[in-house]
Amino acid sequence: MKLNLKGIIEDTDRHGNIRLYYRTKGKKKVRLREKPGTAAFLREYECAEKGIPCGDSPVVSDSSKPVVARSFRWLCQQHFKRAANSVTVDTMSRRRRILEEICVKHGDKPFELLERKHVTAIRDTRIDSPGAANNIVKAISALFAWAIEVGEAKTNPCMGIKRLKSGDGFHTWTLEEIEQYEAKHAPGTTRGELSPFLCSLASGYQTPPFSAGSISMKVGFAFGLARPRSRAG
Repeated sequence: MKLNLKGIIEDTDRHGNIRLYYRTKGKKKVRLREKPGTAAFLREYECAEKGIPCGDSPVVSDSSKPVVARSFRWLCQQHFKRAANSVTVDTMSRRRRILEEICVKHGDKPFELLERKHVTAIRDTRIDSPGAANNIVKAISALFAWAIEVGEAKTNPCMGIKRLKSGDGFHTWTLEEIEQYEAKHAPGTTRGELSPFLCSLASGYQTPPFSAGSISMKVGFAFGLARPRSRAG
């Protein structure tokens, strides 16, 4: 990934995801979370370059526009003012940046009419980045949790929304999938001998009911499992 911006570095996490940072000599590096090439990314870069939290630089200035009472934007502004000391500056800055992005399109809508289906629709605008999508739900959930606490809202529309997964990890076989495997691979073949091991994976990891030979070692590697240690006694 090549970006013609001074001070940008990148590294790769254990899942193979590329992370971008802004770093300048003598200062702590700053994580850049927005999608490269977007206006939001450039705003985030400018904030990092100036050494200020990105939330201190509003996404859109609404000072010339009257705030609709009991609107989503109204609730956000109440939260920014009244809950400023309840979390760290960095946390509120990140939350504010996300919520102000949402206000661009939904700010004038009554927050009391916001439902789970609306939250998931907003979340799915960033479906290409599960981490960013989850952060949208997290920010809205925190907003409404505070609103309930201070008596401004009665319910949290984020309740029951599951976190998106990036697709990393290993799929655990169901019993039905193992039965399909057994029907295709007859006992006595190399693959057929793996059936007892697969059963142990589906029912909860246990030591396979056969000796730890080359087959069990190969399957353990394929499924990302370490060989179980033998207990003394």
